[in-house]
Amino acid sequence: MSKQSQSDGPIQSWSTKANSGVVRRKKRVITTVLFVILCVAIYYLYPTIRSQYNNNFTVGKDCTDSKREECTLLNESVKLFDASKVKDLSRVVDNIRKTRDYSQDPNLMYVLVTYDINRSDGDNGRKDLNQLKKVYTKAGYDKVLVQVGAVKPSDLEEKIKFLEDQAMQVKKNNWGVKTDGTTQQGVPQ
Repeated sequence: MSKQSQSDGPIQSWSTKANSGVVRRKKRVITTVLFVILCVAIYYLYPTIRSQYNNNFTVGKDCTDSKREECTLLNESVKLFDASKVKDLSRVVDNIRKTRDYSQDPNLMYVLVTYDINRSDGDNGRKDLNQLKKVYTKAGYDKVLVQVGAVKPSDLEEKIKFLEDQAMQVKKNNWGVKTDGTTQQGVPQ
């Protein structure tokens, strides 16, 4: 009997062993490519899915390319939402307040509330938030605001409440000194 017939399994040629390694490598490459494609798709789709899930906005107007006054003000203000740009945003807010029927536009009211929050102004923030709640509808905000992460009025409530509590605490801790430096009795400190 020859040594070949005494082997434990079928005899494989060199080409069969090489082909099984190639098949395994192809499977690994295909699996890796599919995984990378899935990761890239999730990376690009996540912000859209997140904003739709968290905000459930249906976009009302679209001021992306519009030249209307409200759209111009909205586009200009969105660039200034950073708290360090409050001074620049105040110019836009002044122009918004001069705009006819600004208090009936949820987009412009959102800008005012954001401005109030950035200024830590709880009193005006409450007034503007109450007005925003009145005019905000299920139609939601403009696409420009949605793209920068605008939130529903109910989500702004906590920030305004914090600012109001902070202002109340300051009033309690001032020991009778008014903001102009005089005491309750009218005598300067």
